[in-house]
Amino acid sequence: MTEHQDGIPSELNSPNYPYTEFLRNRGWKYAEEPQRVAAYLRELVVRSGRILNEEEFLAETGTQYAEAARQLYPKLSAMARAGMISVWTLMDYARHLWCMKNPAALISVEIGPKQWAVNSCDTEIPEERAKEIVCTLWGFDTARVQIQEPAYYEATDWNYIRFRCGPINWVMHDDELDKIYD
Repeated sequence: MTEHQDGIPSELNSPNYPYTEFLRNRGWKYAEEPQRVAAYLRELVVRSGRILNEEEFLAETGTQYAEAARQLYPKLSAMARAGMISVWTLMDYARHLWCMKNPAALISVEIGPKQWAVNSCDTEIPEERAKEIVCTLWGFDTARVQIQEPAYYEATDWNYIRFRCGPINWVMHDDELDKIYD
């Protein structure tokens, strides 16, 4: 590597995302410089539009969730290749440890032609609580709502609840409501 005038290797100074900006945004997460450099290079991979490979994905999740990450990566990378999620979303699953506590929580439904709602949380909630949330937030009649389990809810903007009301199937996901595409 060649040194840049500020002591940072020139290979680490992407004009679109300089290393110093990465250090301000995410550098604090890494104890040692080699870890910071590796994380920066993974981010550059994603910024270039390439899907993280399994090794990069596992490095981003860390060792605590390695087994779950090995289960999730094939599903998530297939979703990214199919356009169901973006390469950034794939990275977010690793960074934020989405579904790592419960890999079975990685479920999705089609909400339009080539549009998908993909679950990113893993806290299951009981059917009655899911029904209460859906009806309170969206004004559905409690007597007509049938929850299609499992339902996941961690916050108003982090959730995934599939349900049926009358003849229509719906999905509430991350503070949005969509009809399930038939």
